[in-house]
Amino acid sequence: MALANLNRMGVRLTSFGDASAQSRAAMELTMEAALRRTLQSTGLIAAMQPVYRVSDTRIIGAEMLARWTWEDHQIPPVTFVSLAERTGLIGELSRHIRGIALEHLSKFVAAAGQEPWRTWINVSPRELIETNFADRFLAELEATRTDPTRIGLEITETALLTNPQLAENTLRELRQAGVHIALDDFGTGYSSLSLLKDISVDAVKIDRSFTMSLPTDQRVSAIVSGVIASANAMGVEVIAEGVETIEQFEWLAENGCHSAQGFLFTEAMAPEQLLELMAPPTEN
Repeated sequence: MALANLNRMGVRLTSFGDASAQSRAAMELTMEAALRRTLQSTGLIAAMQPVYRVSDTRIIGAEMLARWTWEDHQIPPVTFVSLAERTGLIGELSRHIRGIALEHLSKFVAAAGQEPWRTWINVSPRELIETNFADRFLAELEATRTDPTRIGLEITETALLTNPQLAENTLRELRQAGVHIALDDFGTGYSSLSLLKDISVDAVKIDRSFTMSLPTDQRVSAIVSGVIASANAMGVEVIAEGVETIEQFEWLAENGCHSAQGFLFTEAMAPEQLLELMAPPTEN
């Protein structure tokens, strides 16, 4: 019965409509228990969204994502990540995803050859403001003999605004070690431009809500063009998310965007599939 309710509501625990508080609590407990079992059994599936260099459409990195199938139903990441944050599972979930990313990293670096490969990993706001996050993360890299420059962490404006001083100190420590930092969902918050000025980051990711309006919406085009120009002037890489049409890609190329990802190129895929995609063509 709980699963039927979840399906009817699109598995969105944050929006229940007419569902009672008791039903909401029961459904959340059911999903929490299922997520705990999934993490304990390493049942979370990794997916990677390739990042393409705009100038020559070469794959130069990928964003590490997670997929959770529960009772034959695909649970949206926004749902189970939010659930993990509310129930204290976010640390375990993040470590699981990072572990998969670090496990495969050397294969991607080798497949990329001379290209500056980088695997991007999302960091939740709650994690970023933990006092020892930087130390723990760098210890994970050291334990796996991972080159920090091959790793990028994606953070959101929310994470920076929750505890600005602690977040800034954490980012500074990570960047000094060589880890790259990207401001994710850029343009969706009120303070993104000021954050780009005040917080040192290596990249900004243009949110798909902006990309989807390119190039037909003149206001959005003007905003994105300005962001790209400002970022380029500061030596900050711009990655456009959600690129789905050739018109969007051509506009981004003409306006100096460095990298892009989206369904125009390929959907997210298993690490093994991405390695196959990157393999050089065989001679007949």
